[in-house]
Amino acid sequence: MASQRNGTLYVGVTSDLVRRVWQHRNGTADGFTQQHGIKTLVGYEQHQTMESAIGREKAIKKWKRARKLALIEKDNATWRDLWPDISGAPADCLDSRLRGNDGFCGRFSLARTPPPAALVQHSAARRYRARTAPAPAARSRRRR
Repeated sequence: MASQRNGTLYVGVTSDLVRRVWQHRNGTADGFTQQHGIKTLVGYEQHQTMESAIGREKAIKKWKRARKLALIEKDNATWRDLWPDISGAPADCLDSRLRGNDGFCGRFSLARTPPPAALVQHSAARRYRARTAPAPAARSRRRR
């Protein structure tokens, strides 16, 4: 994923690509992608096992930036957003910069459809724990 052409890059692994990209696009995935505005799917690979996917992810993360850019441009030279390809949504309905911000394109709603209930509960519990967790105890340094 990327923030824009030649922008900030993100490499990750998931067992549900559509759900995970949706989370990044709608800002529900906390962390690096949200901080850097990474919402464009510019490439993905499918693997037979999770172990091979994780191994490939780790390998790509060690690459220099130029090699990562070459990998993207090999299959997606124009840095086209691949979200319509994986989601089944009409391509002309996805970019609000081109059509206004009404949130609709024909029958297809672009509104932020809520994620599955289990995901909402997990996120809410994580936020609650973060707010209510006691601050780590300061380590006292003994003087000699």
